[in-house]
Amino acid sequence: MSSATSHRALDFGPELAAPQPETLAQLIARVDAEKANGDWVPACGGTEKPFKSRSGRILLYCWQPSTGRHAYLDCTSDIILDYAEATLALAM
Repeated sequence: MSSATSHRALDFGPELAAPQPETLAQLIARVDAEKANGDWVPACGGTEKPFKSRSGRILLYCWQPSTGRHAYLDCTSDIILDYAEATLALAM
């Protein structure tokens, strides 16, 4: 193998590329798109109540009518949790 080929850069593909920082314009567009989806409401027709999870966090199971999505709301931080965060919060 020649030295020209032994120092060739490795291509790991786009899925392993370093994430690019979000620009202000991208952030504003993302937040506007999220707001356009509407509010989250307690699931089960509004009857869902907050509960203490195994990890000790107070969570509320919610529904977003405009998208049909369900998610957990962390009642302490007032943040909707993604799947990975919810799994940790529920100690599953």
